[in-house]
Amino acid sequence: MPEPIAGPVVAPVAPVDPVVNPVVAPVPTVAPVDPVVAPVAPVAPVAPVAPVAPVNLLDVAGLVKPDGSFVADWHKSDKLPEEVRGSESLAVIKNLSDLAKRTVHAEKMVGKNKIAVPKADADPAEWAAFNEEISKANPAYAKPSTADEYKFDVPEGLETLFTDERMTQSKELAHKIGVTQSQFEQFMQADAEASVAAQAVAEQEQSRIHDENVLALKKEWGEAYAERQHVVKRVIAEAFGSNKTGEMDFLQKYAGDPDFVRFAATIGARMVESKALVAELTQTTPHESLQKIKDLKATPGYLSMASDMTAEQRTEITKQIREQYTIAYPDQK
Repeated sequence: MPEPIAGPVVAPVAPVDPVVNPVVAPVPTVAPVDPVVAPVAPVAPVAPVAPVAPVNLLDVAGLVKPDGSFVADWHKSDKLPEEVRGSESLAVIKNLSDLAKRTVHAEKMVGKNKIAVPKADADPAEWAAFNEEISKANPAYAKPSTADEYKFDVPEGLETLFTDERMTQSKELAHKIGVTQSQFEQFMQADAEASVAAQAVAEQEQSRIHDENVLALKKEWGEAYAERQHVVKRVIAEAFGSNKTGEMDFLQKYAGDPDFVRFAATIGARMVESKALVAELTQTTPHESLQKIKDLKATPGYLSMASDMTAEQRTEITKQIREQYTIAYPDQK
């Protein structure tokens, strides 16, 4: 009979006493709960949320380019409401910036008085009604009812320029184009200032021409200039006699004309020679000196050594010729 295998001997397990050694550990004692509990604060009722209106956004896809500009003929797109579609007032809006500016500007104009401006080819009655509305809106823009009602005080010294005829024409034109009294005054004032400036320029030019003419006559007449001017005044005085006003008007008109002065000086010199005019001419003009030189050289026998002219006579003529040369050519003295 085989021998049993040797191994560890297991100690027998002691039986569990349900009273002395319970298997489950006892539960700790829980503290009693206070029966008085603090009341909970009431919660405020929640206000009902207003319903959100449905958003109707315009579908701008395909109307706006990436740079913010609108595509061509965007105002004709069927994406726009029918009541504004195709409006030419939208055609001038080229980009979002333009649209924003026009929107703000239109908002600022809300509540302001607006008066439609007639077209350029509107009849006079329509323009008259427009001017009347403008006058009511702002009296400062009122237009006189007749041309005669325009007023303007002509500046002193300009009466000869702003004649009655000129003022009448200006008033009629102002009334025709609908100019206000204030605008008329400003226009006429500017016209007056321009006239004064033009008159000053004209006087300066006239003075320049006069000075040039005087220099030319002085060069032409040389030392005889003062005498010839005196003769010219004597001729004019003899012509007008006691009519001093006529004489002054004539001098104002023609005294600056060098051709007239030359003519009067020539007539005066001949009147002096014929004793018709009492005056003394002791000076010779360069032109007259040249003529005298020509006459002296034409003296019979002066240019011919075989003539009967004596040396003393020839010397005297030569002296006179030299004197006339100094008058004829004063710059070569």
